[in-house]
Amino acid sequence: CALDQPVDRMDVRPDRRRVATLTPSARAELWDPFAGRPVATLAADARHVGFTPDGRFALVCGPDAVRVCDADTGAAVRPPLAHPRAVWHAAADPA
Repeated sequence: CALDQPVDRMDVRPDRRRVATLTPSARAELWDPFAGRPVATLAADARHVGFTPDGRFALVCGPDAVRVCDADTGAAVRPPLAHPRAVWHAAADPA
């Protein structure tokens, strides 16, 4: 990947076809590692980013919600899961 700034967090999808990054400025992006370019900006105010165990979704934690995005396109697949406080981490049950 050709990143133009440092990365605080990175997660690689299990099939290695996508990489999710979180920058110090809180920007979460979805990357195509083979093309070396971003596919989508997932959020501009993220706290954490990661993939579900099956690699179908990217989870993006923010100041008041968790966003569930398609891991291929970055598009939201449902409304954000609201929370009254900042969400710093999320994990998905593989079952």
